[in-house]
Amino acid sequence: MYCKQFFFIALLFPVWGSAKLPESIQWYGFVSPEYSYDSRKMVEARDYHYTLYPKDVDITMDGKDANDVPRTSFTPFNSRIGMKGKDSSGVFGSDYIATLVEADFRGWGDTSTLLRLRKALITFGKENNAYFFGQTYHPFAAPTTFPNTVSYGKGDPYDSAVFVPQLGWNYFFRGQEREESQITITLWSATMGARASGPGNVVSSSYMREGVWPGVNFRMQGLVRELLVGASFDMRPLRPAHKGEILSSGDQYYEHATFNTFAAVAYAEARFNKGYLKIHGALSNGYSDLYAYGGYAVKTFDEKTRVRTYAPLRTMLGWFDSEVEISGVVKPGIFIGVAKNYGAGCRLYQPYNGTTQTYDAPIVYGAGYLIDRMFRIAPRVWIERKNIKFGVEAEWNCAWYGTLDSEARVICPHSVDSIRLLVALFYNF
Repeated sequence: MYCKQFFFIALLFPVWGSAKLPESIQWYGFVSPEYSYDSRKMVEARDYHYTLYPKDVDITMDGKDANDVPRTSFTPFNSRIGMKGKDSSGVFGSDYIATLVEADFRGWGDTSTLLRLRKALITFGKENNAYFFGQTYHPFAAPTTFPNTVSYGKGDPYDSAVFVPQLGWNYFFRGQEREESQITITLWSATMGARASGPGNVVSSSYMREGVWPGVNFRMQGLVRELLVGASFDMRPLRPAHKGEILSSGDQYYEHATFNTFAAVAYAEARFNKGYLKIHGALSNGYSDLYAYGGYAVKTFDEKTRVRTYAPLRTMLGWFDSEVEISGVVKPGIFIGVAKNYGAGCRLYQPYNGTTQTYDAPIVYGAGYLIDRMFRIAPRVWIERKNIKFGVEAEWNCAWYGTLDSEARVICPHSVDSIRLLVALFYNF
C-alpha cells in the first residue's frame, strides 16, 4: 500500500521541479463567526446563512401566522481564504500575469457542502490594458462600491453579489494603479451562482447557456472632481424550454422561445477624510437570478400546440450607504435599500379556470414577484483594532405582498416586516 503512494509521489517530482511559481504570492482572508436573531421567517439561501426579505403571511385554520416565528442562527461559515500571485514574465507580450483564487465556507445550502469557489481569475496586463479570464463578481458589482454592511449579503437583493464565469477587457485611463477611471467590456455566462427559474419550477443555469450567446456587459466609470461615478449596461438571452406542455394525446410540440433580457446600473461614491457616501440604482428586466427579485412570465400560449412565448418583468432597485470614522476605531454607518416591481408592461397569458369560470393569475417564473415593493434600513457600528473587526447591525425589513393583475403587477398589497439583529467578529489576515 505504501509503495503505491510513494510511486505517485515520485511521479510528481518532475512536474513540481518544472513548475515556476509566481514572483510574488500574497495570502489573505478572514475567520468570522456570526450570530443573528430574526423576528420572523425569512426568504433565505444556504441553510439560513443568507437572508433576503421576510416571508409572506401563512394563516392557519385558527387564524395564526405560521411564518411569524422568531429564530436564531449561529455560524462560523462566514470565513474566507484567498491567494494573489503576480509574475512579470511577459508571456504573450504582456507586462505581467496576475492570478487570483478565492474560496469561502458558505456552501450552496440544504446539505451545506461548505467550501465554495468565489474567484478564479487570470489577468494579462499590458500598459493601460488588462485582459481577464475566469470567474469573479458579475460586472454589476462595480469596483469599490459595495456597501460595508455587517451582513454577509452586502446589500442583497438591492445589489448584486453573484459570481459568474467571464472574460473581458479593461482599459485604465490613468494607469492600472488608478483603477477608479476605467472602461470594461465583459462576456459572461451562468453558473451555480446565477440560476433562473423555469417551467416545471426547475431552477437551472441552462436557460441562459442554451440561449447560446453569452451575456454582454459594458461599464464605464471615472472621477468627476472628487466624485466617483459610473454606469453599466447588460444584455443576455434566455431560453426556458425546448418543448411545449404535454397534449392530451401525450405528444409535445417543439418550443424555441428565446428572448432577451437587459439591465442597467448607475452609481456614485464620495469619499472624505473620515467617511464616505455611496448610492447605487438598477433597472432590471428579467434578472431575478442576479437580484433575487423579479423574473419573467408566459406572454402567449397556443391552445392547440401548447407552446409558449415569454416576457421579462421590470423592477427597479436602489440603495444608499454611508459610514464615518470616530477616533480611528469606531465606524458607525447606515444602509438603506428600496425596490419596486413594475410588472411586464404588456398583457400576459392567464389560464382559464373552468371551476370558478374566471381567469387565473399570469404564470411567472422568478423570485419575489409577488412583492410590490421592499424597504430596508440597517444601522451598524464597526469597531476595528489591528486585525480584529467587531460589527453590530440591526435590520428592519418590510415587504408588501399582493396578487398579480394581467400584466404581473402586484395589486392589493399588504405589508410584512421583520427585525434582524446581527453580531459578527472578524480576524483578518
